[in-house]
Amino acid sequence: MKPYLSWVLALSLLGSGCSRAGAATPEEFQGLIEFEESVLSFQSGGKLKRIAVQRGQVVERGSLLAELDDDVERPVREQRLAELAGAKANVALVREGPRVQDLRSIEGELDSARAEEALASSQLERSKQLLASSSIAAAALEESEARQRAAVGRRVMIEERAASLRTGARRGEIGVAQATLEATSAALATIDAKLATFALRAPVSGLVVDVDARVGETVPAAAPVLILADVERPRVDVFVSQARVGALKLGQPVRLRVDGVAKTYPGRIEDIGRRLEFTPRFLFSERERPNLVVRVRVRVENADGYLHAGVPAFVTFN
Repeated sequence: MKPYLSWVLALSLLGSGCSRAGAATPEEFQGLIEFEESVLSFQSGGKLKRIAVQRGQVVERGSLLAELDDDVERPVREQRLAELAGAKANVALVREGPRVQDLRSIEGELDSARAEEALASSQLERSKQLLASSSIAAAALEESEARQRAAVGRRVMIEERAASLRTGARRGEIGVAQATLEATSAALATIDAKLATFALRAPVSGLVVDVDARVGETVPAAAPVLILADVERPRVDVFVSQARVGALKLGQPVRLRVDGVAKTYPGRIEDIGRRLEFTPRFLFSERERPNLVVRVRVRVENADGYLHAGVPAFVTFN
């Protein structure tokens, strides 16, 4: 091979290698880490009893943040709880049916009523005979007839009670007892739901940015009490040129890095803007500011909590 051809081949390979190396280096897009902030409030108003956190504290999802005074509602709940226990006992009693002692007692009453009726009937017959012989007045006969009718009525009434005990509770009685139980359960659930609104809990794990209320204040419903920032899933807005944004899609994975940290953080494209804008001056050089770009929002997984709001970040699209 001629010497000049060797030089040409070497330069070609070097140029090709440099092109491949340049192509393999992904472009980074700069942005600032930002947290989603939520203004938290109570669903119902009341006197602020307790604030369980302080500004700058990191809390877990579901953690108690603040409480309203519930001294008025607690006795109502205890009453509803007692009513529920009574309703449950009544349903069990109705379904269980009569006890042996009750049956024995009613049978004893029925025997006594029958004996009383037999005695009244015997006395009535004797009064009729005495009246026929003019030994008693007609009023005495009427009194005997009244006693006999009363005895018959008492015996019939006790027989009906005994029959009811033997057959157990009727379907209607069970239905009434069950309906009462359901009503008391609903009443307890209602007061529990109300008491739940007296506790303000963290909807996500986050950082307490600010506390806007003080213990002892009367807080209206929906009034700001705390500001909570979601530190687990911060966002970063980067700016991509109009010509390159067509290659991106929602849900596309990305990697994010910050200066001074060796590791990178995973994320995904959450939103691609629909409006062109100029590159913001705080991110790029004077030469790049006039460029028209599209804002692309990236959502990052900040599992270790190291990323902080306001820190410059560099995003690479996978």
